[in-house]
Amino acid sequence: MDQERITRRRFVQDGAVTAAAVAGGLGTMNALRAHAAPDKDVDTSKILNYNPDMEYRRQGSTDWMVSAVCLGGHARSSQKDRNEIVARCIDVGINYIDACCRHEVIRDAEALKGRRDKMYLALSYCGKEVRQEEYRTAKKLLGSLDELLRESKQEYTDLWRITCYEPGGRHTFNTSQEIIEALETAKKQGKARFIGFATHDRRWIQWMIEYFPQVD
Repeated sequence: MDQERITRRRFVQDGAVTAAAVAGGLGTMNALRAHAAPDKDVDTSKILNYNPDMEYRRQGSTDWMVSAVCLGGHARSSQKDRNEIVARCIDVGINYIDACCRHEVIRDAEALKGRRDKMYLALSYCGKEVRQEEYRTAKKLLGSLDELLRESKQEYTDLWRITCYEPGGRHTFNTSQEIIEALETAKKQGKARFIGFATHDRRWIQWMIEYFPQVD
């Protein structure tokens, strides 16, 4: 157990240092260069905010090539600081932000003002999604999305990912259906370019994918 704890601690520390160094320009770009060459079949001119020193990987079944280092949303910062962080991330070729809560989405959308074409912005409104009992219908979920888009002054999001239970298998079959209906509707309405859901329950994820294969 002691060895396991040490390993986990080192993993978290190393990951944090790497992410901070890339954003801060502290020299880790040399480490990324060894892996930065994209697949020969990939047209780098179509990679959003492409930087030859950054590694890019395909995002699921989409046509996106996403930077190996991305920007998360939970760290608290002032709007001024966030603007500077986002600017530095753009400088080094980072092209994806994952925002999970209302204040994160509003802050990051503001930080991207005037440079929205440099980043994919994924969002979730975790406080008004299916972890809360009153937000377990497609209608309520879509209302939550509309509210967040309006408050963050966006017409659409690149990716709407609904934040689910940990584990997601705690959700009922009916709730699972409502999640899918909300996601499909948002995509059809042009409010989300791509859709998904977030949970750490691998078995439930597999079940959702197999049971609702029509969702893309």
